[in-house]
Amino acid sequence: MTTLKDSMEEVKNIVYDFSHSTELATVLVDIQGNEISERSNFSDFCNKIREDNKYFQICKNCDRTGGINSLKEKKIKCYTCHAGLVDFSVPVIQNGNLLGFIQCGQAKIENHSQPNIEQYKNSLLSQSSNLRILHNKIKSVSSSKIDSSVNIISRLVNHDIHQILKNIDEDDLLSSNEIHTIRSLNYQLHINEAQEFIKKNLHSSVSLEHVSHHVNLSPQYFCRIFKKNTGIGFSDYVNKQKLIRADRLLCEEKLTIEEVAKASGFGSSSYFIKQFKNHFDMTPKEYQVSIKNREHPINCC
Repeated sequence: MTTLKDSMEEVKNIVYDFSHSTELATVLVDIQGNEISERSNFSDFCNKIREDNKYFQICKNCDRTGGINSLKEKKIKCYTCHAGLVDFSVPVIQNGNLLGFIQCGQAKIENHSQPNIEQYKNSLLSQSSNLRILHNKIKSVSSSKIDSSVNIISRLVNHDIHQILKNIDEDDLLSSNEIHTIRSLNYQLHINEAQEFIKKNLHSSVSLEHVSHHVNLSPQYFCRIFKKNTGIGFSDYVNKQKLIRADRLLCEEKLTIEEVAKASGFGSSSYFIKQFKNHFDMTPKEYQVSIKNREHPINCC
């Protein structure tokens, strides 16, 4: 029998070899999208945007959502990240316990049809000439290479990695705080579905009752598991998402403050301005001016 730590080191070595043989970027992440291994073959572009906490949080959300979707669909799912690059996520499971996800890709593919997890590419690249230069340096790959890479990593997980993980000492596995049972992930699936629903309906009135009904849970129970899994209350989360959308609209579009407030789901311009100033320490108008005067806007959300 082996320890969880030693087994995961072996898994990391396999992932490293996969990365260098396919020339695709890889990293292991946990259920929240936090990196639990060193990055392999990351492009300068992706390393650069992960230096910015605001963009890094969006990267983590893409990693987390991609992993959850693959788990939910019970197959490896390709998707497009917020920077317009194609990734795919592979769940690493042992005896019903999720040890993490293998994130692969950062591939530029022309005319692909993979679903977008985050709509953020335009503002991301428009705000920095350096990012545009680094993005343009990413080499394009064929969709057939991605398909073949998916098949290879799938075989590695189902055979080599499976053989490594089945030798983990059961007591060591159960005592770890870094794993999640598949049953507990049902909660995460509800949260993930709720977060997607909130993002799609921010422009309208997003209430606790409305969202909890959408995921087929009682408002009280949903509110409890939402805060437990996200670390933030439902109302605070919705308000933060509204401010993030307002931030994007102020960066991307030539809209009036009233139009941004409405599109972000705030009931009135005055309430929007008050909430925005509380978080950004400046009014939306002042924020727009600051964007014009600097390459990177201030990151407060």
